[in-house]
Parts: sequence; C-alpha cells; structure tokens
Amino acid sequence: MTRFARRVLGRGLRGMGVACLLAVAALSCGGGGKRDASEGDPQAVLATVGRYKITREDLDRRVSQLPENTRAYFASPERRVELLKFLVEEKLIVLAAEARGLDREPELAARLDDARADAISRYYSEKVLFPLAQPDSADFARYYQDHPDEFRVAERVAGRQIVVASADEARSLRRRLLRGGKADSLLFVSLVAERSIDEETRNLRGAIGYVSRGVPVRGLGGPDDAFVEALMKVPVGEISEPIKTSKGYHLVRVEGHEPERVRDLESVRESLVRKLPPVKFQEIRLRLIDSLSAAYKVKVDTLAVLGDQAYRTREAKELFDQAQNTEDPAARLKIYEQIVAQHGDTQYAAQAQFMIGFIYAEELKDKERARAALTALIERYPSSELVDSARFMLNNMDTETPKFEDGAPAGTGRPSGGSGGD
Repeated sequence: MTRFARRVLGRGLRGMGVACLLAVAALSCGGGGKRDASEGDPQAVLATVGRYKITREDLDRRVSQLPENTRAYFASPERRVELLKFLVEEKLIVLAAEARGLDREPELAARLDDARADAISRYYSEKVLFPLAQPDSADFARYYQDHPDEFRVAERVAGRQIVVASADEARSLRRRLLRGGKADSLLFVSLVAERSIDEETRNLRGAIGYVSRGVPVRGLGGPDDAFVEALMKVPVGEISEPIKTSKGYHLVRVEGHEPERVRDLESVRESLVRKLPPVKFQEIRLRLIDSLSAAYKVKVDTLAVLGDQAYRTREAKELFDQAQNTEDPAARLKIYEQIVAQHGDTQYAAQAQFMIGFIYAEELKDKERARAALTALIERYPSSELVDSARFMLNNMDTETPKFEDGAPAGTGRPSGGSGGD
C-alpha cells in the first residue's frame, strides 16, 4: 500500500472520529454509499486472515464510512486493493493483540464502550433526527418572516471615479466633462486612464462597483459613509461635485442607484435549503435532550468537576452577568449584594461592591449608603484596581456625582448590559 494511500486513508478514518475507528462492527458513522450489483456477491470472501474473513461487504462498508472526498480516492478497483491490504494488516494487528490478551484488558473495554455510545448516538441522529430536520414550506416561510433584516438589501449606488490631487484640477475636469450639457461617458473613461491617481480603480476603468453605507468602498480601503451619502444625491448619469477623501478629490459618474429593498422568499429559498437543516436539527436535538433529561431525571454534579473555588467563581460571574442585564437599580443592587455576601473571595466581589456604591450614588441618590459601600470596598479589597475610583467618588460626593465614561470605571462594566469579564 502506498504511503499516499495510507495518508489518505488515515486522514479519512481520523475524520470519522475515535468512535468510528473503534466500532468496527456494522454501525456506520455516515455516508452509506450505494453498492453496484455488478460488483458481485457482497458475502464473497476477499481475504482470510487467521480466523477472520474479510468480505466484499466489509470492504464496501469501510469505504462508505469515509468522508466523501476520501471515499472518491478508493473508487477504482486498484485503490480498493490497497484498502483491502490495509484491512488485512489491521486484522493481523488484532490477532497479535489477542495473542497477548490485550483484547481482554479493562482499558480497551472502556474504549469500546465509549465507541459504542458515540456510534449509537451518531446512528440515532442519522436515522431519526436528520430526517426530521429537513425543512418544509412552512419552515421557510416562518424563518423568512422572523428574520426580515437578514434579507434586506441596503440602498446602494454604482459608479466610476476619477481621483485627482487637488480641488482645482477636479473642478476643471468636471467642467470639461459637462461641456455640451451632459456627462460624456466615453470621455470620462478616457480621462480615468489619463488622469486618475487611484491605481486600483484606474485599472478597472474607474469602476467602484456598488457601494452602500457601512460597507468598504473600493479604492478607499474601508467604509466611508460621507462619500456614499454624497453619491446618493447624484442622479443616475450625472457627475458628482468633487468629493474630498484621504485619497484625494473624487469625481464620480453615477451609473446605477437602487433603493433599499427586501428580497422575496422565492429568491432566497435556495439559500434557506442549505441553511435551515442544521438550524432545525439543533432545535430538535435540544428539545429532545430537554425531554429526555426530565424523563430520566438527569443530575449533574458541576461542583465535583470544577472544584469549590472555580464553582463559586462561576456562580459569581453568572450573577454579575445577570445584574448587568437587569434594568431596575433596586433589583440590580440585591444581586450585587448577594455576590459580596456569598462569593466575597472571588474576582467579581470587588466589582460588585463598587457597583453597590455606584448605584447608591448615581441612581438612588443615597450618599450615606454610597459612602459606606465605597469605604467597605477600600477596606475589604485594598489591592483592587477600583480603589482609586472609589476614593475619587468619595472625594467628590458632596460636590457633584462623578461621571465615568460608559457609566462606570474600567473593571466594573456598565450598570446594565455588558459583561463582567472572566
């Protein structure tokens, strides 16, 4: 067997996952390629290796289990001979392992158990969940209705440009182009080649293609909404006034202008045929997992996996995130107080303590409690980066409630929304 064939086969088998490598029984990991009846009797023995026999069906099954691009490599009879030699070698290694008693070791039994569970899970998905995940007309219509922004095409304008170094040169060229009362398209293209200093669009006869707000503009290296807005005001067929950018002064002949629109369902159906099956599959799978978890009374000991400190830090982060997404300041305050009380030794406690003082000062206008909370932060968490911010607030409490960019100093997140960090 050639080295290349071994690499191809090895790569293909690794792509199937550890479970598929170990589950050498009849369960398929996917593919399931069709067998041509002309290939002969599926039970025909192609090789004998000690007490093992390798049939045509065994060979076909192993090919069908490979990823499609690897499967194609073994389409010819000569390549199948290579695969057969690989299966013979595999059986020889199995015999050697059995001779040493390795097939009876607990570690191998555990691996085979894992492989069996993985193979059955994949097989269930293939036979039960995948067919249910095929979208129908109602799924297309529902997704289309629920995601209108996904199919919205922004207003856009197309044109060609000449870029020059000075405003005077741009105005002179514009007067030349408009001589006779209309924008001369042939003259415009010829002047692009003669005068434009933007090499990227000059090589395209000045074409900038369609541009819209928030999207990079060819020749500018990024979005430029002011440039696009200026073009939106130019009638199709006309030439813009000189538009200044970092590249120079642009004269643009507008060649197309399309208003904002929403693509109709039929025009996006083909994309939904590709997009919806994995989305629907995930929805079906999550509902199944939820129902099975309830039916089989699943219990997960997260504490045993994480350990006490990591578990409490995780809880503190979840509470902090919850507080950040809570609008009512009184409710937010209670969550921060809970973090300090229950998770005072985690990295989120100092942030929560500061936010208590911040809410009292900024939102509830209770300076006495704000002072107490900020003083507690300084005393309890003297090494926190928020100590300086707390002192600043205390020093300015009687003059005016201090304002911080984004509502709170770095390290605390916003009073609502955002993330507390890890």
